[in-house]
Formats: sequence, C-alpha cells, structure tokens
Amino acid sequence: MSRKTQDKLKLSSMQVLLGIHAKELGLEPEYERPVCEDREWRFDVCFPAIRLACEIHGGQYTGGHRRGKKALRGRAETPQEDEYLKLSTATMLGWRVLQFTNEQVADGRAKTFIKSWMGELDGLPLT
Repeated sequence: MSRKTQDKLKLSSMQVLLGIHAKELGLEPEYERPVCEDREWRFDVCFPAIRLACEIHGGQYTGGHRRGKKALRGRAETPQEDEYLKLSTATMLGWRVLQFTNEQVADGRAKTFIKSWMGELDGLPLT
C-alpha cells in the first residue's frame, strides 16, 4: 500500500502491519470498509472474500478509535456500547470478527491466530 493511500485513509501502523501479515497468508485486505450502509461504522481491516473482519484495539498506543460522542449520534450512550453494537451488527450480517490488541499485531500473534483459524476452515463452507 502506498504512503499516499495510507495517509488518505488515516490508517494506523497496526492496520498496515496486519494487512502485510494477511497478504503473507494469501489474503487480500481492505481497510476502513463500512460495516453497513446506514451507520458510519468501519472495520479496521477486513477480507470480504471470506467475510472476516479484524478490529485492532490499542487506545493506550494510538488514542483509540477515532469516534467520539459526535459519531454516536444518540444511538449509543458510550463509545464502548457503540463498539458492541457494531460488532453485533457485523455478526448479524454474516461477518466473523476477530479482535486484537496492537501488541498482538506487532509481535505476530494476530498473524499466527489468523493462520490457525484459516487452517480450521480448510474444507468448510465460508458462508
């Protein structure tokens, strides 16, 4: 991914790194993909071909997700509640959502987990 694309999407270094790891596993990542049409929610990194999304939680390093009270628009009381609604909605729409910390992405544990998960799916239907 070019630096220009990264800057345009305002990707974190951990999103970029997870994307690199995913490509090494043969997956094609998409960044900041909308979860659904009627909300401003986005997946950090996702793989539409297998309906897998990854959320990276690491506010202690990056300031957390960039959604404040304004983005909640009265639908949720707190950013945490909004995140739960997002993940529940994604699940209802058929996405599998994995959650990682910045540290898990940085040290490769997220990549190892995804690789293991992909091995368990081998031969199983993805829908």
